[in-house]
Amino acid sequence: MRRARGFTLLEVLIALGLISLIMVVLFSSLRTASRAWDAVDRAVYRLDEARRAQRFLNDRLSRALMLRLKTGHGNPVAFDGDEEHLRFVTPLFEFLEFGGIYAVDLHYKPEGKALMLRFTPFDPTRPLEQQLEEAQEDTMLEQVESLRFAYLDKRGDWQARWRHPRPPTRVRIRIEAAGQIWPDLLVAVPDV
Repeated sequence: MRRARGFTLLEVLIALGLISLIMVVLFSSLRTASRAWDAVDRAVYRLDEARRAQRFLNDRLSRALMLRLKTGHGNPVAFDGDEEHLRFVTPLFEFLEFGGIYAVDLHYKPEGKALMLRFTPFDPTRPLEQQLEEAQEDTMLEQVESLRFAYLDKRGDWQARWRHPRPPTRVRIRIEAAGQIWPDLLVAVPDV
């Protein structure tokens, strides 16, 4: 009569140990892969957000409307700015459900480290700064460390502030976001 051969306790313990070791390696690899996937997902989101912000800035500035304000102070063009703010008038029909012509303010919010967009329907009888005080505000780009605007005059000199009756020829936007310095965005501005 043959004796049935089974597993000894030692063999079972060794098999369980090997299975446990394989499971630890497998779950560790899955956790590492999950973290890498999340990091890539965050990087793609930031890149997409940056691309949308650049496209918006380029599109809206290149289509700025050089409308004159009827404020009684020489009727300047509705375009002004300094290093931290840029105010102008542009159509926003592609971005808002109602469309129309809007006064827009782009500015840096240091406490939130963000590029902000304020907008309100354009009123030619009030200065832009006054119109934008009660404007709706949205975040355009997060994780912004610095933002600087500069304005190119007709002589080819860059100005840190623009309060002229005519628009500049170009606007330079310098952004450092998410630890990366973007190439300067140079946008030609329509003339009056």
